[in-house]
Amino acid sequence: MNSSVPSLRGSRGRDRGLLLGILFAAGIGIAPASGESPPRIRYIRIETENVFQDAESSFLARAADAIHGVTRAEVVRRELLFAEGGLLEPAKLAETERNLRALGFFRSVSITSEPVGEGEVDVLVLARDSWTTEVSGSLGRAGGKVHYGISLEEKNLFGLGKKVALAVDERPDRATREVAYSDQQFLGRRLALDLLYDNNSDGDRRRFSLESGFRSLDSPAGATLLYDQGRRQTRLYGEGSEIARFGMQTRSFELSAGRRLSDEGDRPVTRLFAGYRREEVRFGPVQREPDGFTLPDERRFGFFFARLELARPVFSVQHDVAFFLRDEDFDLGNALSFELAYSPSVFGAQEAVRATLQWSHGLLLPKGFLVGSLAAATRARGSSFENTLAEGRLLAVWRLNERSAQTLVGRALLSWGDRLAREVQLEVDGADGLRAYRLHAFAGDRRLILNFEDRVRLTPELLHLFVLGVAAFVDAGYAWPPGSPMRLSDLRADAGVGLRVGLPRASRNALFRIDVAYALRPDLQGRRGWLVSFSSSQAF
Repeated sequence: MNSSVPSLRGSRGRDRGLLLGILFAAGIGIAPASGESPPRIRYIRIETENVFQDAESSFLARAADAIHGVTRAEVVRRELLFAEGGLLEPAKLAETERNLRALGFFRSVSITSEPVGEGEVDVLVLARDSWTTEVSGSLGRAGGKVHYGISLEEKNLFGLGKKVALAVDERPDRATREVAYSDQQFLGRRLALDLLYDNNSDGDRRRFSLESGFRSLDSPAGATLLYDQGRRQTRLYGEGSEIARFGMQTRSFELSAGRRLSDEGDRPVTRLFAGYRREEVRFGPVQREPDGFTLPDERRFGFFFARLELARPVFSVQHDVAFFLRDEDFDLGNALSFELAYSPSVFGAQEAVRATLQWSHGLLLPKGFLVGSLAAATRARGSSFENTLAEGRLLAVWRLNERSAQTLVGRALLSWGDRLAREVQLEVDGADGLRAYRLHAFAGDRRLILNFEDRVRLTPELLHLFVLGVAAFVDAGYAWPPGSPMRLSDLRADAGVGLRVGLPRASRNALFRIDVAYALRPDLQGRRGWLVSFSSSQAF
């Protein structure tokens, strides 16, 4: 499938065009106007295919399709960004494809148009279901410790696009029992409802979220209502061992709304949000404490905030990057978000100012692409800044050609913190990209992680069920404790190989990996050697 680049129309005002041009000078251009008016859409035909409809020669395939509820046409129709009688806009067709794939229960989506007369076209929407009823188990080993889980999930209940999930997860630090419900078309509208309840070995969590609008780039308005409450045990680590453990109770509430400021079709898309966000954190009791340890102070903030977002997306559809034989959408455009918030000392809240910045930019190369991002946040109370964290990421992907079964993937991650909240640590270990090192091996307030992996798909889809592949990789990284200098000589490194099993027709856990890695340098406790890790997702 070809990558899609949304068309750009000129803005109405020279001043606004100048301002947005300055902000996005690196990637914003103006497409020439077309001399012909686009055709009108006469008819829209929606076809949904069952999971194994292209492989029903076997008894198992026919039996699986018989018990799977095919996605109903009205679920697809509610996501369409075009209508019969409207003008044909290729950018709207491409965006609808991405939105349908993002629902999580289609393995592939294609939208095509066919001329049927002078100035008219018919549009065909073809959506192929993935297997959405899953009784799945997850088994993983990272950093020398095993974790496992089992879940029962239906992501497309009765073909209506609603998700129900029950899950049990056992990890070294926490055991979790979870019930979740999600409906991306609540009440038959473009309302996204999410409900979550966790009962954990060290606490619980309740979450409610209702969002409307902004399901497309040109949506005029949107709103969010969010409530999240939980309690758990927080652990701090030093030199690879637990040094402190204490209780933590959190509660947050948000009510916000946003509006598109730019004209429909204009790029970049400009949106302005405003709202109120309440955040409360309490600590205690202490379960384990080193000498001189004191609990962090209680925090209560009530932020009134405003956020400006600008985006000019340029999406590219790729394959064999994170999954085998699946369409994967990568945004190689520009995005910028800046939020400023103020918490006055009213309603029991503490006075504070907070600012957050997010930026991303992608670059399409002849045989691959780059995606870079930067996120930064800080909070000020009085005349000092606290809990400042900046993080930069770079993802690099290279393929010989579109049909190549080999993909080279690299990642660089740099995090820098200053006066972080005392319950916050940045870790580098077997679960964060350093696969031959044990969990919590390195912790601090600054970190660097480098990964390089050569992924090769060995087979086509076998038995219409799975794909086999292999990988070779090198990892490097370290986390520096507060007050220690950042030295590249501190970096630890490992190398290894792995097996990849892809499940192209699965909606979740579409890849299983087993990695064997050797630590090239010892950890802080002098340990080195081989470690085996396995998981239901890529390491990065």
